[in-house]
Amino acid sequence: MKAKLHLHNVLGSILESKGWEWPEKAVLEPPRDKNFGDMSANIAMMLSKQAKMNPRAIAEEIKSQLDNDPYIEKVDIAGPGFLNFTFSNSFWQNMIPEVLAKDDDYGRSEMGKGKKVQVEYVSANPTGPLHIGHGRGAALGDCLVRILEFTGHEVEAEYYVNDAGRQMLILGNSIWVRLQQSEGRDIVDPEDFYKGDYIKNIAKEVLELNPTILEMEEADSIAICREYGMNQILEGIKKDLAAFDVRHDVWFSEKSLVETGKVDETFADLKARGMAYEKDGALWFKSTDLGDDKDRVLRKSNGDLTYFASDISYHDNK
Repeated sequence: MKAKLHLHNVLGSILESKGWEWPEKAVLEPPRDKNFGDMSANIAMMLSKQAKMNPRAIAEEIKSQLDNDPYIEKVDIAGPGFLNFTFSNSFWQNMIPEVLAKDDDYGRSEMGKGKKVQVEYVSANPTGPLHIGHGRGAALGDCLVRILEFTGHEVEAEYYVNDAGRQMLILGNSIWVRLQQSEGRDIVDPEDFYKGDYIKNIAKEVLELNPTILEMEEADSIAICREYGMNQILEGIKKDLAAFDVRHDVWFSEKSLVETGKVDETFADLKARGMAYEKDGALWFKSTDLGDDKDRVLRKSNGDLTYFASDISYHDNK
């Protein structure tokens, strides 16, 4: 902000001429009430002990030093020594040529140069279309990515694809149920399944692509439904985000953590450090050692992984 930078420079010169150091807790910021001017400062009060002067006396001294500044139109002293600054019209008018010259690059900086940042956002489960809540997250995440890039950061935008675990099993079974029902089989709707019409559409496509699917082993049929459904839904998500002008550089697959052995690697590391143990056929994380009220399950006795296990492995991957 040009106003803050100019004010900081002129106040710094005044303090230097007086032999005063810039106080650590000095704050320059726009006032809450715009009637108090363009910028406010508590610097006089923060200088009181160092200068061995009354804060208002310091404020008066600073004000007198600014009488000839062409860019500061007015300085008011409020309360115990707050300083309120109003900038002249010429200050703001002189900024216009720079704004026009830099165009879309006005305000760009290198404050983040050399710093890497990853922003993971949206990351909706590929079990159904995006809704308005996802749109909100997409807008916020994309704005953050653009702001960080504008300030010189090296940014990677990531979408974490939850393509493993219970929700994927439910997706596959939901499509399989609808597919069978469409062919006249008397199948009762499960308690946990996705009910949207998009499931019926996907089931129809699966049947068209796999005309013998009803003759296969059920586990194989569900696997086909799950894989096709996930890919179709994810493709729809990508199209929606593209239409919203939201980009992701990385689409990180949760399933890849298992397939590449990263989860097992993380488990082995936790065991080696005494942070995980086997009990009742399950693998537990010793979270009580870190202040938790109870230990948490990583791998259930039936072999299924918990969300917590994937999260730990994901962070280990980072």
